[in-house]
Amino acid sequence: MSRNKTRKWSDLANTARGRGHLTAARLKPAAASVKPLANSSAAAVKRSVIRTRAWAAPQVDHAGHFLQDSAAPKISAMLHSAARRLAPATKRGPRWRKVAGVSAVGAAGGMVAAAARGRRKQDTKASPE
Repeated sequence: MSRNKTRKWSDLANTARGRGHLTAARLKPAAASVKPLANSSAAAVKRSVIRTRAWAAPQVDHAGHFLQDSAAPKISAMLHSAARRLAPATKRGPRWRKVAGVSAVGAAGGMVAAAARGRRKQDTKASPE
């Protein structure tokens, strides 16, 4: 940039800065007069929030008791009946478990019978002597 352009931008920035300071100096008294009003407004808002919460708490509590005592059982019953209607018909469990159990018991019985037969044969061979 040339010196002329640099000086031009520098002068412009200084002018803007000076205007900003001047405007701030003019607004300080107005801000000082508004500050107490803003503080009292904040206090009023806090009081109204506290008052509103104090009013709303029993209302919400009452609504909760109402729902718990009267509406909730009805809604719960409706949901349970809807769930029963939506649930598919229950199928019987696979029968292979029963078949496997019966087979295992039969096999165990066969092993016991075979063992008993083997003992009898050994006892009959040993007794003639």
